[in-house]
Amino acid sequence: MNINTIRSSDSMDALSPMRTTLKTQENKNDNAHLNESDQMSANKKKNLDNETLLKKEDEKKEKSTSSMEELKNMVTELNDYMDNLKTSLGFSVSKDPDNQVIFQIRNRETNEVIKQIPAEEIQTIKKKMTELTGMLLDQRA
Repeated sequence: MNINTIRSSDSMDALSPMRTTLKTQENKNDNAHLNESDQMSANKKKNLDNETLLKKEDEKKEKSTSSMEELKNMVTELNDYMDNLKTSLGFSVSKDPDNQVIFQIRNRETNEVIKQIPAEEIQTIKKKMTELTGMLLDQRA
């Protein structure tokens, strides 16, 4: 066997199992340190994502509140206009428990609903679909 073909690092590792063990432990320590920093980065990213989601939800609530106020102002103007026309038609806007806007045209004398958007049938179907979806998810879990 030619001594020139054996590399010094190979011969050291082959001759010294202790050195190989130390290198393996150093690599594990380096990987553990990298994993900790990766976890810290991932946690920071999650926190930023959560903060962003909270801000978006707050913005949606503000927009929802302001748009609901705008709708109520428009309904008031429509009702004032209907008063000027001397008709018994009236308008109303509200939100259901699911936070959906409901617009109604009513006879103000009898308080009868002439038209509702979305229709009660649509709201009933939506509730049933939500219930069925919940049941499907419960059965899968």
